[in-house]
Amino acid sequence: MLSLICVILVAAGPALVLGPRGSWIMLVVLAVLGITWQLWRERRLPRPYGLIGLAVLPLLGYSAVTIAWTPVPADALQRIAELCGFFLALMILANVLPRLQDRTRRWLGTSMTIAVTLGLAALAIEVFLDQPLRRFTHDLSPQDTIPDAVLNRPSVLYAAFVWPAALWHWQYGRRWIAAALLGATAIILADSSSQSAMMGLAVGLAGFCVALMSPRWARRMAVATVLIAILGILPIARTLYSAGGTDWETLGVTARHRVEIWYFTTEFVAERPVFGHGMAASRAIENDGIQSQFQEPGQPVIPLHPHNVFLQVWLELGIIGAAAALAFGLAVVRVMLRLPAPTQTFAIGQFMATMAMLSVAYGAWQSWWVAGLLSAALATTLAAPKPDAD
Repeated sequence: MLSLICVILVAAGPALVLGPRGSWIMLVVLAVLGITWQLWRERRLPRPYGLIGLAVLPLLGYSAVTIAWTPVPADALQRIAELCGFFLALMILANVLPRLQDRTRRWLGTSMTIAVTLGLAALAIEVFLDQPLRRFTHDLSPQDTIPDAVLNRPSVLYAAFVWPAALWHWQYGRRWIAAALLGATAIILADSSSQSAMMGLAVGLAGFCVALMSPRWARRMAVATVLIAILGILPIARTLYSAGGTDWETLGVTARHRVEIWYFTTEFVAERPVFGHGMAASRAIENDGIQSQFQEPGQPVIPLHPHNVFLQVWLELGIIGAAAALAFGLAVVRVMLRLPAPTQTFAIGQFMATMAMLSVAYGAWQSWWVAGLLSAALATTLAAPKPDAD
């Protein structure tokens, strides 16, 4: 069983580069194997991890309530079912991993670092050599054009996954390897098309440096980040737009378009500020005659989602959902700040990178995105020293 899990972990590294949307499959498979492993070894089912599970219940529960008025109830129901499954997997594995024997943890941790290293190598090949692996696996010729956006998904995933791999080497005294992993990831992402991944890693590295120099200030920074992201996002979005952010040439078209999307999202939030428009309603919001300056006439002013998870929560779940999201975010910070050094330092770097990417990248309920980020958090749990070790 252990050998099978290790093989799956190693294979998942490069597989996430070529098929990042399969990240949810990896999480589910590992959860099933983890439960099976627990049953085989201890003859009992693993218990879910408490605090995170309790904290996410109000958010998921209220999301389910909004099915009553969302314009896309079937889509909302599917998203909620997926989220419940992913968080259940997270809670079970988060309780199992710290209790594993040292030998088992070594095998799994080593497999995880190999997976991340192979994944980064595959990502580097794709970024620097015009995606030869994808051309081979999809039977594409050198003349075929592949959108740069294809690499955006694996780029954001590895901006999160590099942290547990670096932590694993750091805690065993191989700090130069940890630094090399972070540096190599920065070089790869700097040449990729994913501005979200580049920004996420840059913010993560800044948070990591703060945590190295002053753990106290890093803790305050993590709490402030959650408060600003959820409570401050509405005035921030409106201020950026009113200050002419859609015309700032230095931002680039993608960033300027986001400024517009965020502003009009706040307008739709104001229509139903308390209860929200309903789970997954972003893609069904009507334009009401609004025309985007970045899209063809008739196109939705919010393309699929607001490209900011926190604004999406406000839009779809209103102030009730935002309050639940705030409680969940602070619970995550509390768990993270209980971790010993150096785990806490790397966890803060990963947390800051994740929060930055959540602010500009994909939708709040996209299965591959949620599952990928939860898997990265689990990898940090695996890389961390056992609770009784210091």
